[in-house]
Amino acid sequence: MLLSFIKPEFLILVPVLFLIKKILKESFINNKMSCLIINLFSIFLTSMWTFATLSITCFKQILSAIFISVSQGILIVEGSGFLKKYISRYIQQKNIL
Repeated sequence: MLLSFIKPEFLILVPVLFLIKKILKESFINNKMSCLIINLFSIFLTSMWTFATLSITCFKQILSAIFISVSQGILIVEGSGFLKKYISRYIQQKNIL
């Protein structure tokens, strides 16, 4: 159900953020800081796409673009968390590792 709220253009970011989060987890950055970095990076990427594709002519459209960027960024991070849980359950069921 979560993926029905995410714009299709942003779905490519779900596995990308999953891999970045995995890399950050293996580094020396603590868990809280890595979550903050992933959230900010997701919002940054969605805002780049949103502002690049919209023709902004008034302040109302700027606020709308900011809302779209933040909400889609947060949903994408949650989607990557769902992907992590799905993969770990799959591995446990199949006894792969």
